[in-house]
Amino acid sequence: MQILLLMIGSCVCLGLLAVALWGDKIVTRIPSRLADAKRRLSEDVPLAQSEPDGDRSVVWRIAGNRLARFIPNHADLEAQLDRIGTPLTLDQYIAGSAGIFCAFFLVLLLLNASALLAIGLALILAIVMPKMILSHLVKKRDKAFIARFPDALDLMVRGLRSGFPVTEVIDLVATEITGPIGDEFRTIGDKMRIGLTLDSALRQVDDKLKIQEFSFFSVAIAIQRKTGGNLGEALNNLSDVLRKRGQMRLKIVALTSEVRASSYVVGALPFLVTLAIAYVNPDYLAAFLTDKRLMIVGVGAVIWLGLGMFIMAKMADLKI
Repeated sequence: MQILLLMIGSCVCLGLLAVALWGDKIVTRIPSRLADAKRRLSEDVPLAQSEPDGDRSVVWRIAGNRLARFIPNHADLEAQLDRIGTPLTLDQYIAGSAGIFCAFFLVLLLLNASALLAIGLALILAIVMPKMILSHLVKKRDKAFIARFPDALDLMVRGLRSGFPVTEVIDLVATEITGPIGDEFRTIGDKMRIGLTLDSALRQVDDKLKIQEFSFFSVAIAIQRKTGGNLGEALNNLSDVLRKRGQMRLKIVALTSEVRASSYVVGALPFLVTLAIAYVNPDYLAAFLTDKRLMIVGVGAVIWLGLGMFIMAKMADLKI
């Protein structure tokens, strides 16, 4: 029975993983059903036609959008997925979360855990783990953007002093600087080419990124366009301020390194001890997967440990 359950669960997990990674390509391999789906779901066709790439499957996109309605704060999730710079859609994110749930539920059942405990832990991991990964990717991209943004401003200053207009300087930054800065400045240039003003394009990208450094840049451009003045000098001063902010941020990281190292050690030690005990004497911890009283104690201990790690992380997270 366990072997059959393992085979079924593995197939489900692999299927959900394939949908999460290549969902659009898998469904679009059936072009003969595309016209029929448009005909049968004619009331939802405008939603599918709003996508810029017409080769996506209407069936997959509409199903994902309907499923997303039942997810709290799905608009925030879509915004975060847009910020990581990869073509990962919300329906693929949901499929990946479902795959994580099935995988952990199967593993816990194979470890002879009760069905209620397996469902609860797998559901928590399926909700928390994708959000942690997504938050990590967003922070990583934001750090890469902030690290090279002063260089982009310096390039703009040199272009403005050479006599180039702001629009051409933005295209220059998009061409010369790779990574998230090049992608976002390329987006600004594309928005202006379809008819948006520079202020509107900067405002939309600022609402998407939610980075203070880019907000300063957007405000400086808007003020200069309304009041006039030397934009190159303003951007040069802004670049100097951002470099000093970066230096201060590195000093804070160095001063709080002891607190962060302590939080890592204190947070990892209980899990390492648990793994060591499970390896030396597996029967000693087996009751935590079957006894309801020990389940409550274990969940309470994890919650208390997570609260302590959260407090220590907030102590080391200083904003400037």
